[in-house]
Amino acid sequence: MNLVELGAADLDRCLRHERRNFPSPWSEASVKAELSGDAKHLALGLEQDGFLCAQVFARLVEDELHILNISVEHAYRRKGLATELMSALFKRAAALSAESAFLEVRGSNTAAFALYEELGFTRIGLRKSYYADTGEDAVVMYCKLNKARKTLKTPR
Repeated sequence: MNLVELGAADLDRCLRHERRNFPSPWSEASVKAELSGDAKHLALGLEQDGFLCAQVFARLVEDELHILNISVEHAYRRKGLATELMSALFKRAAALSAESAFLEVRGSNTAAFALYEELGFTRIGLRKSYYADTGEDAVVMYCKLNKARKTLKTPR
């Protein structure tokens, strides 16, 4: 696996990845915004032989990292890619002075909870009916980046 920074040239493959991995994928405009190259937008991927196996989009707001979207292709799940991608993201965010991270996760996504709790996230709130496609609640999670980075291996 190779860690790559995703940019405007990766729009098509990021959109294909979104459509394969989410029942309600992000719009082209949303993905394009995250690939803008702005220093506050972080977009990373893991690829193998040019195939995008995993991607993450996040934004920096002051000293906070807001993780917006992370996904791993079905055939590559449970192989440590999400952890590797999060490790790389945390390292980049810390270098840009981020101290903490936030994310929302579907209340039914038990695999995501296991990953995030392993990374040091704790549940801090609930957003009722957050997901438009199902009306499902989102659980808000938080972690201190220095705590999370201690539990992670160094990315490639």
